Amino acid sequence: MLAEIREDEVRHHALMKRLLEAVIRRETIFEEDMWNMMWRDVPGHSTPIA
Repeated sequence: MLAEIREDEVRHHALMKRLLEAVIRRETIFEEDMWNMMWRDVPGHSTPIA
């Protein structure tokens, strides 16, 4: 019975860890995201403006 409880806890720990990573990634704004938000719609943002 203890082995079953342990295995269940290991599975739940893995699930909770994946869930936490998914939530953090979804709610966190990274530096790359900030640059993309600032420069994505700027005309000629990566090429010379003629």
